Amino acid sequence: MNPGAGYTQYNWNTGSTNSSISINGIGSYSVIVTDVNGCQNADSTKITTIQPTPALFLPSDILICPYEKVTLSASKNFSSYLWNDGSKTPSITVNKIGIYWLQGTDQFGCIGKDSIYIDAKSNCLVGVFVPNAFTPNSDGKNDVFRPVIYGNILQYDFKIFNRYGAIIFQSSNNSKGWDGSVNGAIIGSNTFAWTLVYQLEGQPVQQQKGVVMLIR
Repeated sequence: MNPGAGYTQYNWNTGSTNSSISINGIGSYSVIVTDVNGCQNADSTKITTIQPTPALFLPSDILICPYEKVTLSASKNFSSYLWNDGSKTPSITVNKIGIYWLQGTDQFGCIGKDSIYIDAKSNCLVGVFVPNAFTPNSDGKNDVFRPVIYGNILQYDFKIFNRYGAIIFQSSNNSKGWDGSVNGAIIGSNTFAWTLVYQLEGQPVQQQKGVVMLIR
């Protein structure tokens, strides 16, 4: 609490004679100030609530595989955010082990800081899994057909063929899959062949092929 500069003497009801005081409890606080002419004046204020400092708002420490990403966010809303990398967004996405911290300022101007440690998982899967069926019925479950990659992908070429051998879907982006349509037209239930050429970090180029059942 600070009544302002320019006075020669300060007498707080706490017994302090400093120009300002710090408080940490509720109650009434007053000060008598004296200027260079010996004139005095007094003022007071009442603190009725002490807001708690924000704490423990990041999740517990977690383990990730080298190819995984995790999004970090606070369990409560803040008026401003500051992450250890300088980001000022409510969340950040990371993929490296280490300590990450967030400093959050709440609606009352209280500032809190919390941290999380991300460590390496020891039993990570490595390889490619390709489903043998999918159901593109827009129910949010198994609507898209694509290989599931466990590892850092360096090379990727995925193709799907109709029964005449024509390519009806192709992608070099492993996050993009086939939704069961061709040129915008919905395809009925059937079996389709696929091929996959890929390379994971630290491994040679691999080739796989198989069939998938589209179920309507």
